[in-house]
Amino acid sequence: MLGTETLAIRGGGAASHGARLRVSTAVFLATMFRSRLCVGSASIKCAESVCPMFGTEATCYCKSAAAFHLAHFPVATAMLDTPASCTDSRCAVVVRAEPIGTKWLEVNKGDEDEYNIRARLVAQEFNQGKFSTIFAATPPLEAKKALLSLAVTEGIGYGDGWHYKLDFIDIKRAYFYAPAKRDVYVKLPMEDLTEGYCGKLNKSMYGTRDASVNWENEYIRFIKSVGFVRGLSSPCLFYHPGKDIRAVVYGDDFTLLGSEKHLDWFKAEIQLVWAIDFKARLGPEANDKKSVRLLNRIVEWTPEGINIEGDQRHAEIIISQLGISEMKSLSSPGERIKPKELTDEDIQELTSADATKFRAVVARGNYMSIDRSDTRFAVKELARRMAKPRNVDWKQLVHFGRYLLGKPRVVNQFCYQKDWKIMDVWS
Repeated sequence: MLGTETLAIRGGGAASHGARLRVSTAVFLATMFRSRLCVGSASIKCAESVCPMFGTEATCYCKSAAAFHLAHFPVATAMLDTPASCTDSRCAVVVRAEPIGTKWLEVNKGDEDEYNIRARLVAQEFNQGKFSTIFAATPPLEAKKALLSLAVTEGIGYGDGWHYKLDFIDIKRAYFYAPAKRDVYVKLPMEDLTEGYCGKLNKSMYGTRDASVNWENEYIRFIKSVGFVRGLSSPCLFYHPGKDIRAVVYGDDFTLLGSEKHLDWFKAEIQLVWAIDFKARLGPEANDKKSVRLLNRIVEWTPEGINIEGDQRHAEIIISQLGISEMKSLSSPGERIKPKELTDEDIQELTSADATKFRAVVARGNYMSIDRSDTRFAVKELARRMAKPRNVDWKQLVHFGRYLLGKPRVVNQFCYQKDWKIMDVWS
């Protein structure tokens, strides 16, 4: 569906920069460390400031639920393995080693009007050679869309007197639940930087190279333990044969299709092991939510079916970067180049700065085309010229941007449908 229909996008309110900084400190320290926090203290500590094993020489940092411990010890003592009695099996020790740097990252997951601030202290581990064990699978976007289609397919997602619903669940600070598989040493956060001290991770940290695969192993362990079977076409797809629940996992994002009773069961099970952000349960009933943001896309349940719309900001940014907001729109995303009609000026290569801009805009268009089949061919042709873009290629890019002026948004619709067993396709 082409056009400029408006979809409601819900989110949080605006926050001042000062408030965001406070969120940063609170999110990390309440994520990485365990137990009660002493608000207002320069370094946030446990209620017990004396380590039961090492006395006053140690300071234990903690948080309830999940992540990992850092125990500060004098370097001479730190080479020893920390006994379980010091804190628990998740305790990390200080060692003499070259630590990985850390830094704060703050990202607005919302937009300029409705902020959704995320803050993380991340490790700065760089690629220093081949590392064959860090690959973590992600499902194709079509897997998420398949769930939407199945939800409105007769006999699978609904029938006479019954209807399945969709749950959208995020795991809060997911990587901190995954045990570290190798020795990783990191610098302490700036809030508690102490000369001569670093931390050894017992849980995975954002920014370490194997964090994603460690998390993948962790959620696979859990989801199999509650009765799901792993998919064959993608390792991120799961099915529960006893409860008829279908699940697609994308990083820390779980999307599930099933009956309300069985979705409640899964929600209760997952809350036993991880802290979750239950984003929404979409369904056709009056008390069900009707829209949710999924991977920066808007999913909406309507009387006709389910709609999904890609992030409209990509088109807005492309138009802004090209500076064409005052031009007239065009009806096609591209046009055929006739080589025999090209002039010397047309085939002249762009300057270094313009070439960089060309590649950046085309790369954004390529990402946007995942949700917009109307732009895929035009973007593919533009991408062929990314190595050495010419003036004529810039004209094609402007043409593409002018098309987006008239068609800034595309909504993909999955209407209620029969469970067809045979499909005729023409190509």
